[in-house]
Amino acid sequence: MRRFEASCLERIRRRGDGVRGCRVLVACSGGGDSVALLALLWALRRSLDVELCVAHAAHGLRPEAEEDAAFVARLCRRLDLDLVEARLDVRGHAERSGQGLETAARELRWAWFEAEAASCGAAVVATGHSLDDHTETVFRRLARGSGLACLTPLPPRQGLRWSPLVDFRR
Repeated sequence: MRRFEASCLERIRRRGDGVRGCRVLVACSGGGDSVALLALLWALRRSLDVELCVAHAAHGLRPEAEEDAAFVARLCRRLDLDLVEARLDVRGHAERSGQGLETAARELRWAWFEAEAASCGAAVVATGHSLDDHTETVFRRLARGSGLACLTPLPPRQGLRWSPLVDFRR
């Protein structure tokens, strides 16, 4: 095991993330953060005693979305992992709900993740959130006028969501 992987494993164990001996649905967009997460969890799967399956949600918002989906599918075949995919109508949902695209995408994506986790028996949905994501969120909340409560760090576990890299920088 490499030093970074060992460090991650030690932090996960020290924090008590509660993911030993369970099935983990790994959210993988095909971007750097989620691919790094998938590679890390694949490397740690035996040490954590977890079974992995992968979820890829296509939002249909970017021209390279089809390439991302194909990349995730190839990666899952290479790692011999089950993959579930969905095409989400983010634009339609945003228009119907009056939400922005980012909020609509998050809402649809998490509704699908919850359904898939229940369907495949996953105890958690692993996301590639890092310390950098938390920093961006804090600045966005401060700009909107949030108080000091917005400085509270993102917890590694929050309900179904598990972010094993939350205290690591990109």
